Amino acid sequence: MASGTLFTYGTTNVDSLLATTLSAIRKTLQDAIFQKIPLFMWLDSKQRLSQAGGASIITPLMFGKNTTAGAYSGYGTLDTTPQEGITAAQWRWKQYFTSISISGSEEMQNAGENGLIRLLEAKVKQAELSLRDRLGIDAWAATQVSSRLEALPVVVATANSVADISQTANSWWQAQVTASGSFAAQGLSDMRLLFNNIAKQSLSGGAPDYLCGTQSVYEFYEGSLQPQQRFSDSKMASAGFQNVNYKGATFTWDPNVPSGNLFMLSSDALSLVVHSQRNFVTTPFVKPSNQDARVAQILWMGNVVCDNIRRLGKLTGLTA
Repeated sequence: MASGTLFTYGTTNVDSLLATTLSAIRKTLQDAIFQKIPLFMWLDSKQRLSQAGGASIITPLMFGKNTTAGAYSGYGTLDTTPQEGITAAQWRWKQYFTSISISGSEEMQNAGENGLIRLLEAKVKQAELSLRDRLGIDAWAATQVSSRLEALPVVVATANSVADISQTANSWWQAQVTASGSFAAQGLSDMRLLFNNIAKQSLSGGAPDYLCGTQSVYEFYEGSLQPQQRFSDSKMASAGFQNVNYKGATFTWDPNVPSGNLFMLSSDALSLVVHSQRNFVTTPFVKPSNQDARVAQILWMGNVVCDNIRRLGKLTGLTA
């Protein structure tokens, strides 16, 4: 339909306009959400995986070395002892939605194709901001709610049950956690130690590549830098996130990170898994039997998963 023409109302025409418009807007929704949460922007660019189905997300884990490795000469006997040391973690799918509702009176008040599209665009923007806030809060929650995203403060710990595996009973499933204190007195030394403790957990020596703290913790570190040391990640900066560089890793902050905490994460241990059929998918508009309105949902399904929690760490109790 040409822009500016009078829109012909009727069940089929209105539903078609709403559905096609919402579908077109929805294509930008993922970027609008994930590019505005620093953690998700980093994960989306580093380790985003797609999975088509399954009752849950299974990640294989290697928690022990193969003890048969060794040297030999001539007719020496080779060790063929069967090896264990491999298991799996089970991560539940997490589902999120945002509803778009348009009442009959709103349709009438915004009569005409352009009016209805502008109204729908405003409602999608409102839904986007609300969903973004919900995901950002849940990712850094101090306690885990079963239906919500895996909360990193719960995963990056030493005494929780994560993905059906007890950290208390399995030290190889524990993160590197250090109780810190005054940043001025010990912050930089604690950061160095934690960084190296995480790096040595990898056979390849891979170090953390993303740091995220509270605004205060970020400012403690930023204040310790000389002007010539203030390098930053250009992609993060262009997305509007303040950031600095720490040993090659991007360091930024998020208002949802628990007070006094600084997280160090490795992208080759942490992934964002998205269900291929629920990646901000739009449902048809439906008219409830008892309301003069039309309602649709935008659905997302996925989770943040980890296959080596030893490669994650945090400092706690940081103060000025």
